[in-house]
Amino acid sequence: LHWTLKSGVRACVTVSTLPQTQECYNDLLAKHPSVKQARCVGLFGAFDVQRDRQGTFIGEVNDPMDPAMVAFKKDLYERGLFTMMRGHTVFTNPPLTVTADEVREGFAMLDASLHILDEAMTDA
Repeated sequence: LHWTLKSGVRACVTVSTLPQTQECYNDLLAKHPSVKQARCVGLFGAFDVQRDRQGTFIGEVNDPMDPAMVAFKKDLYERGLFTMMRGHTVFTNPPLTVTADEVREGFAMLDASLHILDEAMTDA
């Protein structure tokens, strides 16, 4: 914590990458019907995946991962992106040293893989 405060990482995160993170979430929401909602505080964010346009979540926290979420996670991993998922929530939590370009690169990978969840919607 001392190093983080002394090195200025916190200022870098809030000034350099926060606008890109929010912009990238807004792009995912606009482009992918499977993304129900998104939120972030600083770089820590998450989005929720819906099964249909009525807003039914693709899975619950205590349920086994939906097969479409498994395929989505595998596709992300093959693109070089590892992230945490639980139920219907996909978390984005890059290291605090991430650059704005790296934020956009990570969200581009999410964007490229989200077709799997869009196609899995029951009313697509």
